[in-house]
Amino acid sequence: MIANDNNKNKPGSCFYRNPKKTILIFVVLSILLMVFSAEKYLDLINRDYSKIYPEDIRTQRCIRLREHIPLFNGAVRPDDLYMKGTDSLVQKDYLFRTDGDGFIMPSRKHEQPDINIFFLGGSTTECEDIEEKNRFPYLVGAILENKSGIKINSFNSGVSGNNSLHSINILYNKIVPMNPSIVIMMHNINDLNILLLTKSYWNVTRTKSPIQVIVENKTSLYYLLKTMKNYFVPNLYQKVMQFSSSRSIKDDEFSDFRRKKVDVDQDKIINEFKKNLQTFINICKSRDITPVLMTMANRLQDDRTKVIDEYFARMERDYEINRNEYKKLFDIFNQTIIELGRINSIIVIDLAKEIPPTKEFMYDVVHFNDSGSVLAAEYISKKLFPLLKIADSK
Repeated sequence: MIANDNNKNKPGSCFYRNPKKTILIFVVLSILLMVFSAEKYLDLINRDYSKIYPEDIRTQRCIRLREHIPLFNGAVRPDDLYMKGTDSLVQKDYLFRTDGDGFIMPSRKHEQPDINIFFLGGSTTECEDIEEKNRFPYLVGAILENKSGIKINSFNSGVSGNNSLHSINILYNKIVPMNPSIVIMMHNINDLNILLLTKSYWNVTRTKSPIQVIVENKTSLYYLLKTMKNYFVPNLYQKVMQFSSSRSIKDDEFSDFRRKKVDVDQDKIINEFKKNLQTFINICKSRDITPVLMTMANRLQDDRTKVIDEYFARMERDYEINRNEYKKLFDIFNQTIIELGRINSIIVIDLAKEIPPTKEFMYDVVHFNDSGSVLAAEYISKKLFPLLKIADSK
């Protein structure tokens, strides 16, 4: 019988050809894995704060930086409930992207710009439900660059719900290090509402308080698992939380203030607003930044439109403040902006005067639609153009 030696010509597995070497490599890799795992475990254990704080309660306090999540790339769509409060908004997906610093894109077009322009404000500056390249903070930069021939970066740091205190925080802790040439701030309605309801910028509302307090009543195991999550799967966890939160019902952080009559201290709230405007101006001037203020366009005087009537009906129902009183305060806030600009010899862009108060340009009380945003960009660019030479020479 002829022996079959075909197996000698087949490569076979590494284990059968070199069993000792394979076992040795496996043992070495296992030891390295165990050492690495032990090291990471000890690292996580050493991060436990139980030696510093009591086991049952750990409290963290931090200044809240109200900005968008950096590197967000997605779409936003106004829901059915939001649409009920509008009359010229198209319900569709709007592209919404942010850069690595949380500014709404397009933002950093040039690595070495001649001028950096920054816009501060709330949702009226954010322009979430507007086509990306029609948002006035971006469009202003594009128009000015085209007219002047110089390289301009225009940054949109507007965030829904932000008031002037949030913008001052963003200015000093985020924008100042970025070598800004011109900073434009537009605030009114968010400041008015927070001062009417809480009487102070330094309130304790869940998402708008300037100081965030995080109190956790957890065990050491919780902190170990939390640290492992942050170390091994931070990005996956963030995506899961975004997906979950987008489908959850938002808490009403102002529920404690509803159905109660607002006690209006006009002098106090105007004085608070004025101090924040002056603080913004002072920071800019001390840092060789050109400050610009803008009034807020609005449709408050429109007394023939269902959307506007319903807004005032909610204000009267929830806070017992009547239409005339609220509009008067809003107008005084705009006038305060103009007054502070005159006193400090800075440019004020009066959008409240220049933007027609109709649904052709705003889809509700204060928010621009695409047409309104484009019109605002054209007017803002016209007012900013004389500043380019001054800013470029600094």
